[in-house]
Amino acid sequence: MSCQHFAPDSSCSFSSGSVVNRSTGLVDVRSALIIGPIAAVSAVGGAYLGLLMSARLSTALYGALLVAVAIQLTVPAIRGGRRQPVIDDP
Repeated sequence: MSCQHFAPDSSCSFSSGSVVNRSTGLVDVRSALIIGPIAAVSAVGGAYLGLLMSARLSTALYGALLVAVAIQLTVPAIRGGRRQPVIDDP
């Protein structure tokens, strides 16, 4: 069965994208074989923890994550000042 029978956002489109990226040399297979199983186990553990924690705690942790990301994006922007975009003339 080809990928055209699946929805565009399915794992089949992810796999075909991986094949294209692998053929162009953008994929490090060794790293993927190490990180993949670790990520799968971590996802199961994270899902289990998500079931154990209350909605209030989950919401608070997500809010803290958003604040941390906002700070991480804002501080370098403030320190670096405004930069003009580089426009290449054709």
